[in-house]
Amino acid sequence: KRAGIDTVVLTSGEMLNALVQHTDEQDHDWLFKCRLVVVGQRLARLAVLLGWQQQDIWISEKADNHSLFELLLEKRGK
Repeated sequence: KRAGIDTVVLTSGEMLNALVQHTDEQDHDWLFKCRLVVVGQRLARLAVLLGWQQQDIWISEKADNHSLFELLLEKRGK
């Protein structure tokens, strides 16, 4: 939060759950306003259940670094 992070990339449900669990509740407002990049629809659905808004979730079809980087470049350019 203090570092100005506004986008988080996660490739597993375990990482997503851990992020929420290990973020202080007082910072959940900030966390759920961050853009979230996930791999696949299943993680996107889990993110919505945890508190993110659908419009703040970008979905990559693949978990490799190249695919994730290309998605970030494509979306940030819009």
